[in-house]
Parts: sequence; C-alpha cells; structure tokens
Amino acid sequence: MNSPLLPRPMLRASVALLISLFLGLAPTASSAAYLELAPMLRHVSSTEARIWVKSSESTKLSVRISTKPDLSGSRTVRGPKLEAGSGLMGHVVVSNLQPGTLYYYSVLLDGKPATPRPYQSFTTAPAEGQPGHVRIAFTSCV
Repeated sequence: MNSPLLPRPMLRASVALLISLFLGLAPTASSAAYLELAPMLRHVSSTEARIWVKSSESTKLSVRISTKPDLSGSRTVRGPKLEAGSGLMGHVVVSNLQPGTLYYYSVLLDGKPATPRPYQSFTTAPAEGQPGHVRIAFTSCV
C-alpha cells in the first residue's frame, strides 16, 4: 500500500552513516590541511611583508606572490612547517619587495592553494624618506 520514503537498504545505510557521524567514526574525504584563521598581514615595510596563518593540522606553509592579479610571473616563498608545538600557527617573511608597489598573494599549504581567487593584495610602504600615504587597520576577534 504505502511505500516507505526510502527503500529499506538505503534507510539502513542512512542510519549507519548517521550513527557513525555521531560517534565520530565517519571516514573523511580528505585529510588535507586548511586555513582555520587568516591569512593576516602582520607587518608591511617598503621591502618586506609578513603573512600569518593558522592551519587545521600540521602542514608546510608557503606563499605565492606577484604584481599581477592572476599571479602570473609569481615566485614562491617558503615558510615554516606548522606543527602542534607552534599551535599550528606561523608566518612567512616575503622579502625583496619594491617600495610603493601593489602585490597579490596566495597562501599554499603543502604546496596547494589554500586561498581562493580573487587573490588578496597589499601595497608596500613608500621608500624610506619618501612621502606617501599609509593606512593602518586594527582587528580583533573579541
């Protein structure tokens, strides 16, 4: 007469999946690290920038940087391995930058992009002793 909403085998599989999710036993599709916090620009001078991140698990941090929005002609700057001892946090110091220049960047975790397009950007400070405009922003998680 009335057919169930789900066939019996599918209903059993659904219940088993829900139980395993509840117990934390479900297989993960991927154990790739991802960004839990950031990226956050820490300090930008006329020739370098520090980019901070916190990952979900142990991973190798690096940053691709370019003056082009699509990151063509980019270079990769290697950073530290993020491990439990550092709270899975760390930063990359990107040096050899040009003063007063707009840069685009992408964070890489284990060599794979962790930030989507459009890529984030920043402008380096003017050369020391040169006039220019500097913007400062403060953030908080409180």
